[in-house]
Amino acid sequence: MLEVGIVMGVVFIVIGLPTIMVFGYLIYREWLKQRMKGAPPPEKLREIYQQLEIMRKENEKLRKRLENLETIVASVEWDKLLNLAREEIEIAGREREELPPSRRKELEGN
Repeated sequence: MLEVGIVMGVVFIVIGLPTIMVFGYLIYREWLKQRMKGAPPPEKLREIYQQLEIMRKENEKLRKRLENLETIVASVEWDKLLNLAREEIEIAGREREELPPSRRKELEGN
């Protein structure tokens, strides 16, 4: 039993520790890069905040427009308008079928 523990300890020391050290070094190096970049200058931050505020206002306008459209589409009146439009299309199709063939060809050409 003792030999298995020793073997596992040696394997960890030979493989595990160097792997941990390499990953630790890579993480530390990336952290240093980010730290060296530092925070953006105040002018850039102001510009970013202004753009953010503009986008928030535009987002609110678009949200209101979408809610308005949802109200229109979900309303009973919209359903009535759609049914009326469908009926008119059907009537126009029937009237077109009743036309003489020469007149239908004239309409198809336009």
